[in-house]
Amino acid sequence: LEGVIGSLSLEQIYVTYLASAFRSIRFGLNEAHGCGQAIQLNYLIDQGGFEYNESTGKFRVNFNKIADGVRSLTREIMLFQGDGNKQGAEAFAQKYGVNREYTQRALGKLKGVVPVDIRPVYTALDEL
Repeated sequence: LEGVIGSLSLEQIYVTYLASAFRSIRFGLNEAHGCGQAIQLNYLIDQGGFEYNESTGKFRVNFNKIADGVRSLTREIMLFQGDGNKQGAEAFAQKYGVNREYTQRALGKLKGVVPVDIRPVYTALDEL
């Protein structure tokens, strides 16, 4: 079918997941999506599923550890919800819902080069 995304590999999905983290974080940690993505990114880095290379300044997916990291993250979140553990969830969010120095540097490279998001311009409205 034309215009339909074909099958994707699990590796492609994880790479897209990593890249999309930066898009959401750029909206700011005061936004739920930005903070949630920062939590996921930092947790998965700590679990080894995502890696940051200090010498190159690049991030990558560790395909040998990412599935276990995502499972562990999902388990943590589900336990907070299932147990009604508000204090645990808040502590988890405080620990992981931050922009670490290397993430700030990576985001800084995008400023002025890649827009935060598409900002549509509706010229038809101007003609009315």
